[in-house]
This record gives sequence, structure tokens and C-alpha cells, in this order.
Amino acid sequence: MAIRRASGKAYRGRLRQRQPHGIPIENVRTTVSATNAVYSAEFLEPFAFRRVLILQDPTDTSLCWGITNPKNPRGYECAAYMIENNRYFAYTGTLDSSGNRSWSWRVLDDNLAPVVNKYTYQWTVPLTDASKPKPLRGKIVVQGQGYGTYQNVFPVATP
Repeated sequence: MAIRRASGKAYRGRLRQRQPHGIPIENVRTTVSATNAVYSAEFLEPFAFRRVLILQDPTDTSLCWGITNPKNPRGYECAAYMIENNRYFAYTGTLDSSGNRSWSWRVLDDNLAPVVNKYTYQWTVPLTDASKPKPLRGKIVVQGQGYGTYQNVFPVATP
């Protein structure tokens, strides 16, 4: 089966992998060393945007992007950094007069290409810039959006 992309090129890959647990993203993992954080997940559906949202330390009072999570006592998780496909960002948004956060991110690395093995995507991020806020290096939310079923995955990842 061929599906045409906006570019006119055909997509001939498998559109959906069998989902043994009924969810389109699974096997989320984080590995942290003194110099790098490695984030990986299996994306079992095609997504236009594969995101790893790296959470901020709860003691950090800098503004961050909120991701709704009913299991968190405050109702959301707070992301200071984001990987979206092959780009790495820091949150730079502001609050408007109604208290809503803006979707605003500054590019830190324009070429953070994941290593892809079948359905597993793996990103390696250097942890050497001490001038940035202190995210919880091992705490992430993985998100898939576009084409496949919109999905947030809140793993229990530890550094």
C-alpha cells in the first residue's frame, strides 16, 4: 500500500505496528551519565512529531511548559526542554494576562538526529551546559502527534 505525502513521494512503510499493549508508544527509557542523557521509545504508529519533553526539577521556579497529567498532585508536569524529531529546544515562553503559557522554544541544537532501529528512536543529549535550568534529567514525557493517535506517555523513569 502506498500513501502519498505532501511532497508527492510515496510512503511504502508499514503504517501501524501491532500494538501488543494497545498503545502507540511504549518501552520508554532514560539512561543518564555524568555527560549525557539518552532517551528512547518505540513509536508503533507513524507520527509527524515525536517529542521527548524533559521535565524541570520541582524546586526550579522558572516558567516551563505544562503537560496535563491527572496523576500528578498539581495536575501537570513541567517541561524545561524538548526534543522534537531532530531538534533540541529550551522553553522560553511567557504568561499572558490570563495566566496561559505561550508555546515558545529556543533552538539549542538543530541537528540532534535520533538513532532509529525499526520502531525505536533514541536521542543522546549532552548535559554539560551549567547555565541552563536544572531539569530532572531522568524524568520525561514522550509525546506523539500527527498521523497516529495523539499520545502522551508518562513513564516512571529514574536517572
